[in-house]
Amino acid sequence: MTERATIARIIRDDLPDAAVTRYRGEIIRLAAEFPEVAAWLDQDGRSQTLHRLVELTPEVALLRRHQSAALDRPVLGGPGVPGGLTLPTLRQAYLQPAFRTDSDDPLTLYLDGAVPRPDLVTYLSDRVGGQSAHRTPLMVLGQPGAGKSMLTRVLAARLSETDGLIAVRVPLRDVPVGADVQSHIEDAIRQATGESVSWPQFLRSTGRRRPVVIFDGLDEMMSAAGHQESDYLVRVAEFQLRELDLGRPVTAIVTGRTGVHHRLVIPADTEVLQMQPFAPEQVIAWLTVWNTTDRRYFAERGLESRSRDVALRQPELAEQPLLLLMLALYDAQANELTRADERIGGAELYERLMITFAEREARREQPRLAGAPLAERVEHDLGRLSVAALAMLNRKRQSVSEADLDADLVALGVASRTGDDGPTPA
Repeated sequence: MTERATIARIIRDDLPDAAVTRYRGEIIRLAAEFPEVAAWLDQDGRSQTLHRLVELTPEVALLRRHQSAALDRPVLGGPGVPGGLTLPTLRQAYLQPAFRTDSDDPLTLYLDGAVPRPDLVTYLSDRVGGQSAHRTPLMVLGQPGAGKSMLTRVLAARLSETDGLIAVRVPLRDVPVGADVQSHIEDAIRQATGESVSWPQFLRSTGRRRPVVIFDGLDEMMSAAGHQESDYLVRVAEFQLRELDLGRPVTAIVTGRTGVHHRLVIPADTEVLQMQPFAPEQVIAWLTVWNTTDRRYFAERGLESRSRDVALRQPELAEQPLLLLMLALYDAQANELTRADERIGGAELYERLMITFAEREARREQPRLAGAPLAERVEHDLGRLSVAALAMLNRKRQSVSEADLDADLVALGVASRTGDDGPTPA
């Protein structure tokens, strides 16, 4: 093709789309920076044009892309996964948890046959548009391993795919302790998109989409900050009321462990939802997805697929999604659980699972670790975890502050006062 023909093709085929894309980006940036432009676009039917164009603003488009990508990744990755194992994606494997609310009738809540509501994601999706959700946060509590973080990832993606909504997921374990709520949201947007944008700028870029902010892991932030963040729900509600007064209603959802409930200052009228364990039929449905995904893996290695009977023999583990995953990964290596005596003790099984977990985490940080060095690292890490467990048991809590844990590690000789690791406890 001659140079003249190449230029002609570019002008004919590429330039129009490039010009439209450039126009869209620039006019939306103008609307975000100058209220007069936004008001002009909102007149004479031009609001529909604005609504279509906001989909291409960097912050909104990148945020939605980031959230959608999370659904299409394997539920677990890294060197700790047995070689050749194909894990399903979050989109394939996710099951909506059942739940109860604080509005459930206390007289019938614990009666035999009382059935929890089966669709937490659907319920939250319906609740985000309610007027009360703009004044106080929705609080979702769950036991460790109940799948709270998975819930927030799925919910953020599904809400952002809904017309008229855009969700921002704020992992509280990663936010600066002591910063205000707005700073936490802005930091989460930057972490997700690489774009530094103020909250008002972000709102202008969303057009008519109503924001839903999902704060994940309040217990983890409280553990890092001690009791400084026990009023965080109050601060979230104050942020919501300010935004409502400014004509910018925001729905807020906050997750945390069940054990932190008594340590929180909870605003009046806050709806509290309690995630429920997997029922046997959910365990079976979960295993069906995993067995289908890994059919070739089991066949090539002469292994049995994950048996529902084996899983249901361990109800305390199988009813929590994270622990069920640990069971599945453990058995996928050599069918050790499937072939074990049915009378395997809970303590022995827990020990095997914790060793497998520690090995997986060690390999995640050091993929080439093996043999004696791996065994030493596992023993060391399990020693530190045992101190953490003892610290929580002695304090009758489900979490322990970093300062208290450091003090216990020093007292037991696991770490020095300078922070260097010491010997592993016996």
